[in-house]
Amino acid sequence: MYHATIHTSTFSTQERGEGLKIINIETFFVQIAPRLRTWLFVKVSTDAGVHGWGEGTLEGKEQIVAAAIRGYAEQHGIIGMDPRQSER
Repeated sequence: MYHATIHTSTFSTQERGEGLKIINIETFFVQIAPRLRTWLFVKVSTDAGVHGWGEGTLEGKEQIVAAAIRGYAEQHGIIGMDPRQSER
């Protein structure tokens, strides 16, 4: 029998404005059993209830990748942006 362990990290802000806006980015660490690979999943949520999922696993570096995602989002003001503008 396998046991899944999930650890989450969430950060968000309240933004005002019209249109579709990113309101939350969450990282999830999932490990099926002790000493096995840990996966990093990222969930991006919008004010319209639309969610996008991604996977950012880098063997043994999941915490660093999660910190990089969080830092990039904060530095570039991702919270409050329109997710349809992916080329910006």
